[in-house]
Amino acid sequence: MIKALAMILLAIAIAHPDLGGLKSKGIGVRAVVYPLGLVTLPLLCWLVRRRRPEMRLDWTADALCSLPILVDLLGNRANLFDTVWWWDDAMHVVMHGVLTAAVLRQFWPRVRGVPLITAAIAFGGLSGLAWELGEYLAFMRYGVELSGAYLDTLGDLCGGMAGSLLAGILLNLRWTAPRLAEDSRGERLYVGVGSPAGR
Repeated sequence: MIKALAMILLAIAIAHPDLGGLKSKGIGVRAVVYPLGLVTLPLLCWLVRRRRPEMRLDWTADALCSLPILVDLLGNRANLFDTVWWWDDAMHVVMHGVLTAAVLRQFWPRVRGVPLITAAIAFGGLSGLAWELGEYLAFMRYGVELSGAYLDTLGDLCGGMAGSLLAGILLNLRWTAPRLAEDSRGERLYVGVGSPAGR
């Protein structure tokens, strides 16, 4: 559903770029990158599965990976990025956190502690850099926003990293939190990741 809505909005944006806030926002590049982004996680899973047959596509992770594309299209269509001063910053924090959570859930579901947080930070930094470079090449260097691009990019990178770090921390807390289980006699026990019942 998320992918379908994103493709519909993208098609409308391509056909009528002047209807909303996507004018001079690199719609031609988005027309190529966004459909690729919607199939990236399934494609990566297929490639990894050739070496790790147990790999299965996590449908929740796939939906989370598609959500930032949909939200970006909706935000631009409603012109929120240009009319609401905090929208861009909030989206970098929240959507980067969502994307990081999706990738961690798909590829590192058994990692805990410092390695999980490190993976979140590494992914946040690399993906944030790739996004900002793409923005610059697609439309930033040609538009009126170039004068403030330096501060905008720094803010976006910091926001994205903060979102990724927060996602890593929250996932680690959730995955290591004690949970209720029942023993062979039907009695409830609190078990954690490190306990025999939690393995």
